[in-house]
Amino acid sequence: MKDAQLRINKYEKKLSGPHLGAVFKNYLPYMVQNYAEWANLVCEVENAIKSILDTRGVFVAVYPMYLSFGREILRLKRQFGGVTLLQRAELSKAKWSDYGLDPDILEIIKNEILGLSSPPSGGGT
Repeated sequence: MKDAQLRINKYEKKLSGPHLGAVFKNYLPYMVQNYAEWANLVCEVENAIKSILDTRGVFVAVYPMYLSFGREILRLKRQFGGVTLLQRAELSKAKWSDYGLDPDILEIIKNEILGLSSPPSGGGT
């Protein structure tokens, strides 16, 4: 996995070419700053997920799928809140479980790293 600074440098290099117009050049510092915040957060989550997978003896070949699950939950966490977030996180967990990932490990990632618990049972509004 690449660390955050490598990702940020690559992003900045990609956006600094002559192919971009003046509008992008004016916003480049803000775009890089926003990407840097995201990259730092993603790297932190990915490293935490990797340590969980290492301690549980998960095959390295499936690491990318667990990392994708973590990034998906992170995106949901930034987009939703409350019960809706918890319900969507459960749907995501079910999807990745259907892909063959261990539901217990997915639950650990969801709860411990991303700070989400299961949604309340019963009918919602």
